[in-house]
Amino acid sequence: ILITSKDSSDYDEKKIFDFFNSFNDSYLVRSAAGLLDFMPSDISKASGLKSLEGKGIIKLDETIVFGDSNNDIDMIKIASVSVAMKNSNKNIHQVADYITKYTNDEEGVGEFIYDFFQKCDN
Repeated sequence: ILITSKDSSDYDEKKIFDFFNSFNDSYLVRSAAGLLDFMPSDISKASGLKSLEGKGIIKLDETIVFGDSNNDIDMIKIASVSVAMKNSNKNIHQVADYITKYTNDEEGVGEFIYDFFQKCDN
């Protein structure tokens, strides 16, 4: 993880991304304001879920995932049900199946799960 200023005008973000993304075996993704994740190219939240599925621990077609940052996009794309938090960025909103009514700080995950399973029971 690289920690930068939350104010992107304090540094040249494009130069940072260009430098780190020039490595063939890694990538850089913003996970929050001021936080950049520098990862090996074969490691992500999605690869973690696939690994768990490969070991018989979970089934992706029975998985609900929640995300709010760019480092969640790959995971959101592979899950059976994907949920973007209300306060997540537009990239997450575009790929998720649902968007919560509430933010992370407003118990958005719990509210979504409650509502989702209430609808399943009906």
